[in-house]
Amino acid sequence: MLDKYSLCLDKYVDIPIHPHPYTIPLILLFTASLYASTLPDIDHPISVPGRKHRGLSEYLNSHFGHRGITHYPITLLFIGLVMGFIWHYVPMSDWLHVGLLWIFIGFLVGYLSHILLDIFNSAGIALFYPFWKRRVKIPTGLRVTKKRKSWIVSLRYLKGSDVFDNFIIVCIMVGIVLLCAYQFGFL
Repeated sequence: MLDKYSLCLDKYVDIPIHPHPYTIPLILLFTASLYASTLPDIDHPISVPGRKHRGLSEYLNSHFGHRGITHYPITLLFIGLVMGFIWHYVPMSDWLHVGLLWIFIGFLVGYLSHILLDIFNSAGIALFYPFWKRRVKIPTGLRVTKKRKSWIVSLRYLKGSDVFDNFIIVCIMVGIVLLCAYQFGFL
């Protein structure tokens, strides 16, 4: 028998398709996360969000530089507080309330993942900005090179162009997604 969630190939084949109740929330979560994971680079005019919002990008770049205010964890905290205020105190219908929750969680996870991955870059970020302006950077390994007759050992940071770097980035992103999925009861 056909119902509204059926796919009918012909009059004898009826394939029931029942969407999972988390299909739409997960689409909202991943879409917001994908958008927010590139948003901190809005302070760089060549980046994708910088090209879409040229005026804002040039203003942020001229006043704060790349990896400036958009890469501070205090900015993420401020965005989270604004989202929490909107979610708690702005009256809205139940479906919008739930949808915004998933969008806000995805946005914060995407933004946080960008900041965490920039810590592994050679430029680092100002992790403790209001209290300490020095940039924090975490190496991902050691680089050993031979120059003349001596060996040079130096720290290795993510560049984003190597296969190894992309593997580390994918592992970190998968770890963040799995941690969030575990926290929300999907695993």
